Amino acid sequence: MMHVVEGQNVNVLIHESKLETGLEVYASQMRHCTMAQAIDVGYRINAKYTILWHFSRRYAKVLFLSETKNDDERQQDEKQEQQYDNVSISYDLLRIHLSDLP
Repeated sequence: MMHVVEGQNVNVLIHESKLETGLEVYASQMRHCTMAQAIDVGYRINAKYTILWHFSRRYAKVLFLSETKNDDERQQDEKQEQQYDNVSISYDLLRIHLSDLP
């Protein structure tokens, strides 16, 4: 993983996240990052918001699986989501105004 020197305490980090978590070695070989690595960079530089972009075409759609989970799994997910409440996923032609961010 790269050493983060620049960008400390930025308002918005826009970071590529080409591959899914679990493909770290392949991502490194291809000079890309996984989603988890991109989120970690945002955390390490203390970014107020992290926006993930540049996804592989293999991830054509984002799936929401919360409907299929039991109550214990949902509670665990809610705890994890609180850790990532400053992370967003972008799409082509997305426009965001800083005033729209919470």
